[in-house]
Amino acid sequence: KTSGVDFKAEYTFSDVMNGAVSVGLDGTYGLEYKRDAGLDYTGSVVLAPAADLMGKLNYNAGPSFTSKPELKLAAHVSYETDAHYGGLVLRHVGEYDDLGAPARLPNLATIEDHTTFDVNYIYRGFDGLTLSASVVNLTDEDPAEARGDLAYDPFTHNAFGRMMKVGFTYTVMGK
Repeated sequence: KTSGVDFKAEYTFSDVMNGAVSVGLDGTYGLEYKRDAGLDYTGSVVLAPAADLMGKLNYNAGPSFTSKPELKLAAHVSYETDAHYGGLVLRHVGEYDDLGAPARLPNLATIEDHTTFDVNYIYRGFDGLTLSASVVNLTDEDPAEARGDLAYDPFTHNAFGRMMKVGFTYTVMGK
């Protein structure tokens, strides 16, 4: 059983230097992620106790329970004209706890919050041709350290680091 608050706010300012500026924020704040006790096939042996898993890494909670940070959000600002689009996106995951972290590794008891920035540009000034460029994780942030085989939480974070992309789309216009 889950509960939480999803939120989204966006506003566009028209007629800004012959274009439009949009700003926005959307995300989720989790309140609870409760599960009943996990029982064996007979229904008489408790394999995992009932728990609220919100705000936790949950590696020890069983294979069907992944990490559930309380806060995930994205904020954006963009500027757009007929030919140009430029945007900046901030992505943030709040910190969460690892109740299974060994006492000898106290630095892993909390998975630190993680913030990245993406930047995008699109040019549509040619007939039928669109050019694009993006940098994902602009500041090359490493994922937060966590207990596990990969030393980070792959259900929540990305270890690719900075990625640069360029692209084009050409559309043949029919009569």
